[in-house]
Amino acid sequence: MLGCCLGRNQIHDEEELESPTRPTSNEELKFNIQKQLVKTRRHNHIGYGISSNVFKINVNFSNFSCKIIKENWKKETQNEINVLRNIKLLNTDFFPKFQCSFNLNECEVICYDYIEGIDLQNLISEKNPFEYKENDIIYLTYQILRGLQELLTLDYVHLDLKPENIIISSLNPIKITIIDLSFTENYKDNNGKKNKVQGTIGYISPEILLYKTFYKNTDIWSLGIIIYLLYTSTFIFGIDEETYTNNIESSECVHNLVLNSQNKLSLELQNIVSKCLEYNAINRISVNSLINIFYSIKDLYIE
Repeated sequence: MLGCCLGRNQIHDEEELESPTRPTSNEELKFNIQKQLVKTRRHNHIGYGISSNVFKINVNFSNFSCKIIKENWKKETQNEINVLRNIKLLNTDFFPKFQCSFNLNECEVICYDYIEGIDLQNLISEKNPFEYKENDIIYLTYQILRGLQELLTLDYVHLDLKPENIIISSLNPIKITIIDLSFTENYKDNNGKKNKVQGTIGYISPEILLYKTFYKNTDIWSLGIIIYLLYTSTFIFGIDEETYTNNIESSECVHNLVLNSQNKLSLELQNIVSKCLEYNAINRISVNSLINIFYSIKDLYIE
């Protein structure tokens, strides 16, 4: 079984894997990607998550990322495929460029153009990770906001925004790609309701954690936590589930937490983080309004 069975210690021999059928002309790329996955004994493992492993492969001198997903995540997989297909119409660099998807050895496979770079989590885990200048944090945040703004043109909310899902492809100037759209939802569907909690403790918004209605500014909560993490090297509400839940329920004190942070934030960042971490999503700042704040300080921070 391919897919998540292709972990570092679970790579099967070629003869154990089914070979793809001969392609029609319009499926040549898909066929070649399948063939490469089947015949290659050792794959370049570049990432993993709770439901998947990601491998880099080369086909006809072009690099692709193949996300191989566990069999019991079919709903999330199909959702991600649909979202990626729709995003491809935007012709944007802020999200993966979808190429194809297929089933192989009972696993679902999603393939998109390979994204050169390092995820933000690995970047901030390196030596002396929090020696960022404030203008770097401002510009990085601005890039993330531009990606979220493009997502909203399709009425999508990411719903799992975190450093692991932000690829930094360039540092000068900062360029990013937002990945892992398996939990992404249209905020107009189902009255903004989800039937189960999906996301990551430490970043997840109160409305998702507590089964409330999510809105088009739900990702802004996660963004506020990322900004605070980058500047102070701490999670403002913690990462233990019980602690996190208790702390966000008393998040009306967030302004005091920001003011008392060990690494003092400028007045601009204090204002931004406080607006992002508004407990009630109805009162939380929107993506467009936050972008307007960046425009108002662009002469100080944004080239």
